[in-house]
Amino acid sequence: MQKLVPVGIVTDRDLVVPVLAEDADSDALTPGELMNGELLTAEETEVVYGAIWHMRSKGIRRLPMVNAGKFLVGVLSSDDVTEDIDHETGSAGRVSRHSSV
Repeated sequence: MQKLVPVGIVTDRDLVVPVLAEDADSDALTPGELMNGELLTAEETEVVYGAIWHMRSKGIRRLPMVNAGKFLVGVLSSDDVTEDIDHETGSAGRVSRHSSV
């Protein structure tokens, strides 16, 4: 398996703004030209709330997760976080309904 070190992310927004809004030639653009700013990553061992803090502080919706060698192991998305929080809060609701206190 090839080990990849992330250098950037191209999102749908990165494509829409320069290509559609500014009428740029999409055939001439490279991913490097579309990427926006320095890439923020988090280690795969970071706790979820730490990852959420990074995402909120930078206003990003996708956070590449890397291992100790800085190789890509996955991408955490805001949708992943939302689903997890929804699952956790749903579980808390089920516990409180069965509580006698």
